[in-house]
Amino acid sequence: MVCGGFACSRNALCALNVVYVLVALLLIAVAAWGRAAGLPGVPLTGGAIAVGVVLLLLALLGLLGAARHHQVLLFFVSFAPGGAPNTPRGPPIPPRVPTSPQCPQPPAVSPAPSVSP
Repeated sequence: MVCGGFACSRNALCALNVVYVLVALLLIAVAAWGRAAGLPGVPLTGGAIAVGVVLLLLALLGLLGAARHHQVLLFFVSFAPGGAPNTPRGPPIPPRVPTSPQCPQPPAVSPAPSVSP
């Protein structure tokens, strides 16, 4: 049987989300161990725990959406971390103006001579 149907993509998405769950649990466990051991950098461990919890939530939602073929959950999980595609993330960057001496400056235009009657 050729892999490429819905069953193959469902199995691949489930496997990927299981890997994400394991990574999230590992991140939470390492950060909690660091906090319990009294390592310096408490805000860093708190941030790592928060990132692990968010990743765990997204991975569980993705696993549920892939297993049940729930299109709304899969759409939410695919756009949750980065937002919609092609959205501006900051002010536009102005174009660079060449300022090297190799670029010739346009010649100055002299006013036309006035004609007196």
